[in-house]
Amino acid sequence: LHAGGPYTDAKVKFTARLVARPFSPDTPVAAGFTFGDFDTALPNAKTIAETTSQLDDAGHAHTAVALPVKSDVIYGDVKVEAAVESSRGTWVANDASVAYAARDRFVGLRIKDWMQTAGKAFKVEYLVVDPAGQPAAGSAVELQLQRQTITRVRVKNGAGDFTPEEHVKWLTEDRCTAVSTNAPASCALTP
Repeated sequence: LHAGGPYTDAKVKFTARLVARPFSPDTPVAAGFTFGDFDTALPNAKTIAETTSQLDDAGHAHTAVALPVKSDVIYGDVKVEAAVESSRGTWVANDASVAYAARDRFVGLRIKDWMQTAGKAFKVEYLVVDPAGQPAAGSAVELQLQRQTITRVRVKNGAGDFTPEEHVKWLTEDRCTAVSTNAPASCALTP
């Protein structure tokens, strides 16, 4: 329609995807804190709904998307794309997104030095925030300092060959329990 009126009665395809991203609030109180495990790759984007519909007389279409009950995405965006089929058989698309959080609290950690000395206590600051990055007071917090031990052995099998085996264990060296406040707090941990 070239007169500027609504495009009506056309086919619409909706695609909703859940896209993971690291949780990194931009609030001043959370500056310098690391939230989550950055050594682990984020899960791939997941399509959570695909529907088709028709535009109404006003050129509008609606869809409802049910979020997954269980997902490996902890924080990210729900992205919805709508594609409308033109009278020439081509598709015109646009998208919108909204933030997604699978939990109501996130714990951030901050340490001064990246390397620690055995037997010498060091300070770990922690902060519990909500998905908007605002402090969430009153949450029980337990920090654990763990050490990874890897044992490698060669075991003789029935054919007389030696096959390598690796055993990985995490040992807790120290721990701290506390209750979160509206400001960053700290614990001393000793490796």
